[in-house]
Amino acid sequence: MRFCKKGYVRYRDASNAQSESVEHSFNLTDELLQLIKEKGTYLVGTDFPEEHLRAMYPNSSRDQKGQAERIIDRLRRAYKIGVKMAFGSDIVIDLPGKTGQLAMDYLDVCVAAGMPPAAILKCWTTNGAELMHV
Repeated sequence: MRFCKKGYVRYRDASNAQSESVEHSFNLTDELLQLIKEKGTYLVGTDFPEEHLRAMYPNSSRDQKGQAERIIDRLRRAYKIGVKMAFGSDIVIDLPGKTGQLAMDYLDVCVAAGMPPAAILKCWTTNGAELMHV
């Protein structure tokens, strides 16, 4: 979902309706991140690495570098605010030489966002299990 006035309302409505998670959510404001935290909603951010964005949109005029930077910024702010997060990749590409390793590229995004290893591990394991009621 693109972030726009309509998207803003959807994220707010989803959190107020006690949705368990919001997916993607690339351009959330601090206000919405705070609301998500207060409601206990999980952010499953699909934090695409720049390399994946370039592979997904090879002939696009999209600013993949800028999008990757915005993803890192949103992840950094969500972590700082204390939003509960769970890992989700939506891996939809195949990169030569990286078969079976694409999910690991997402670690670089978490590290670039300043998340400590323990927080990354929790996001990728126990938070996902808790979100799924496992």
